[in-house]
Amino acid sequence: MAYDNHVNFGVSIIATAPSPATSGTSLVVTAGQGTRFPTPPFNATIWPAGQNPDPANAEIVRVTGVSTDTLTITRAQESSSARTVVVGDYIAATVTKKTITDLEAQTPYLADSQSGTGASGVLTLTVPAGYSEAELSIYGRSDTAATSVNVQMTCESSPTAGAYDHGYIIQTTATATGVENNGASNFILVGVLPGASSTANLYGSIGVWLPDYANTGGWKSCRFLSAGIGTLTSGSFNPSFGGGAFEQTAAITTIKLTLSTGNWTTASRARLRMYP
Repeated sequence: MAYDNHVNFGVSIIATAPSPATSGTSLVVTAGQGTRFPTPPFNATIWPAGQNPDPANAEIVRVTGVSTDTLTITRAQESSSARTVVVGDYIAATVTKKTITDLEAQTPYLADSQSGTGASGVLTLTVPAGYSEAELSIYGRSDTAATSVNVQMTCESSPTAGAYDHGYIIQTTATATGVENNGASNFILVGVLPGASSTANLYGSIGVWLPDYANTGGWKSCRFLSAGIGTLTSGSFNPSFGGGAFEQTAAITTIKLTLSTGNWTTASRARLRMYP
């Protein structure tokens, strides 16, 4: 979305009031002061001289045009009431509720799923509507007796066998190996995390990006990057990167994360950030 433009000291006194005063859609400010205002559209507040603006005496208008010192306006914005605008009133391009809500609409939404006080076999995140992109960060470890385990992602409540495709490149010691799985699983493999046989207190991290997850025009896809730490010894760092596809056109509404073996330990966590 586009933000309104803003300036400092975008204020003037009304030289010619709207006609009619409570519904007119243009006004003239002090000569030469039309340049004080930002490029429209923007919201402005009108209030009486000698008073502080409040809900009883002020009106918020939408300025849709500025021509020299003449402002074209739409009345009674942001739940304010149209008032009798007179010569000598102040008009200013102020910060209003819309300014803040526009910023909030661009702030990433954060969803969180943690395994809790005991080990859990699945981390589940609900994907909200109204956004375009999703970024998933995973911090975790398995309680199973293994140096490392795979992390498996599904994007529906009842995974369908053969509905997922993925491929990745993983480093083992000094060798990079490519792996491909086309329609032969009911999950997308998105990386590797330490197991209980790895170094104590060692947790791994994975990042998954889901572009245009709500677009119903085609199948969904993702890409991932995994730190892939097994132990703090030579040959046990297994970083990987890759991507996958989910063979469904419906918007993704749920993400579930399971491990190839064992459960998530207590401190394991997945966070989901949404972007417009």
